[in-house]
Amino acid sequence: LELGADVCVGVHGGRDLGVSRRHARLSRLGGQLLLEDLGSANGTWLNGEPVTTGTPMRLEHGDLVKFARLMVRIEFSS
Repeated sequence: LELGADVCVGVHGGRDLGVSRRHARLSRLGGQLLLEDLGSANGTWLNGEPVTTGTPMRLEHGDLVKFARLMVRIEFSS
């Protein structure tokens, strides 16, 4: 994953769950958080729908993102 800097998901079993070294990118545009698959071998899903490589998707509080078999819930704090 990329979020301005590398994020290691190995401590959460990412490698064993099929997360690629450069799997997806999280970025900010204005007040929005965006998710983009980087051509990962095992795919990225947003709320059960596949994320198309190179097509940023807007994330909302409570969204479920699946990087290969690693599930993450998006939560924003105020």
